[in-house]
Amino acid sequence: MPSPDGLIPSDCSWIEQQKQKLESFANKIESCIDNSEWEMLSVTLESRQEFLEKLFLDSVPENWRYAMIQLAESILERDKFFQVKVEEQKNISSRLQLALERGRRAVQAYNNH
Repeated sequence: MPSPDGLIPSDCSWIEQQKQKLESFANKIESCIDNSEWEMLSVTLESRQEFLEKLFLDSVPENWRYAMIQLAESILERDKFFQVKVEEQKNISSRLQLALERGRRAVQAYNNH
């Protein structure tokens, strides 16, 4: 099965290489979330999606199926973690926006007196 890079894997080190590439995507995704870099997050997720489509598009040799299933499950678990982090960031942003709106109303009320 060719890799997303077009290379023919010779042994299980290919799976480790794919894990490393996915770990690199995961690190970038986490960094984007932590730093509220939402546009870069979108670009990174699109790149990862393209990689995953190529990775899982071809049929997998029978002896690699279990490793590929584990890889897919680990991606799903990591994505659940990322979803929680995004929700946390969303909640923080909402609280900050509410605080800003309250502050604006207080300044406006002060200026009207």
